Amino acid sequence: MSLYRSFLLLITAITLMFSTYIHAADGIIHFTGSVVDSDCHISQIQSSFQASCYRNGKVFRQSTTINEANGKVFLPENLGWTQIEPVDEEKNLKLLTINYY
Repeated sequence: MSLYRSFLLLITAITLMFSTYIHAADGIIHFTGSVVDSDCHISQIQSSFQASCYRNGKVFRQSTTINEANGKVFLPENLGWTQIEPVDEEKNLKLLTINYY
C-alpha cells in the first residue's frame, strides 16, 4: 500500500472517529455551585397580589391590584417582572407569569 493511500485511510478513520462526538444528542451535564438568593414569594390577598422578595438581608414588598395590572409589573428592586393575562374569555380566570433577571 502506498504512503498516499495509508495517509488517506488514516485521515478517513480519524474523521469518522470524531464525527460521532459531533453528532451526540444526549448526555449528562453536571452543575456545581449554590443558589445565592431565593425567589420572591407571591401571595394573593383578596383582589391583589403581593410580592415579597428577600435580598441582602432585607425584605422588599410590593402589592399590585389584579384587575389594574395591565402589561408588565416590575418586582421590587427590579428583580424581574410579572404579567397578568386573562385566560380565554373567562373574566375571573387569570394567568400570572413571573420572570426573574
